[in-house]
Amino acid sequence: MAEKEKPQRFTVWTTFTDDLTARVRRRLPDTIRLIPVLEAAHERVESAKPRDLETDWIVLTSRRGAGFFLEDLKKQKLDLRKLPKIAVVGKATAEVLEEAGLYPDLVPETAETPELVRELKRAAEPGSRILLLRAREADHEMETALETDFRVMRKDLYEIRYSSRDLKRLPGPDLMAFASRSAVRAWKEPVPCPVLCISDITASQVHQDHPEASVLLADEISAAGLAETIIGLSQAESAVPEPGSAR
Repeated sequence: MAEKEKPQRFTVWTTFTDDLTARVRRRLPDTIRLIPVLEAAHERVESAKPRDLETDWIVLTSRRGAGFFLEDLKKQKLDLRKLPKIAVVGKATAEVLEEAGLYPDLVPETAETPELVRELKRAAEPGSRILLLRAREADHEMETALETDFRVMRKDLYEIRYSSRDLKRLPGPDLMAFASRSAVRAWKEPVPCPVLCISDITASQVHQDHPEASVLLADEISAAGLAETIIGLSQAESAVPEPGSAR
């Protein structure tokens, strides 16, 4: 009996953080290989201080930012009883706080900053003081949108520094995946294959920086959504016969 042929590996070049890579990878079968090609290092810039709690809302727009915020609460012994209302960009960010026993007051169903802005405008009183805790490289579109209704302050808790791996030593990709606008901006090479984006915002940056790219969107703005889309794309490719092969 002929030995059973091993399934072909589907290779995805990723530009995710280590945390997101791990959350996507554990949802994938062994036939799909994730290869990080753009590695992100997070460096602290500022810390949350007691005076930062003197606001009406604190807004967190990433899991990393939520983690650093919790570190600051513990390190500086900030009184949890004095915390203002907390809004987060999506369920994944909320999970970081919930693991520490903090439950956000506002979690939009769609994990995008424009949706968070819309929800805040519905939930917060006009003129409320809103503190954004963000990454240094995040653009200013969010605070510009909020400043029409609120008093907005911003503190950059961290910055992301990207480094690219030696691509010549890596297997060629079937798919390349981006989960943030900043990662797209950091990628200085051509895109060698179709591109999967976690959201419309990320996709718009790919269209801007790589107009030649074929861009696809994840089924959902989450690790699960990325994983499910990657699985679907890998299955679709495996179903296409090689040129000259028998059907």
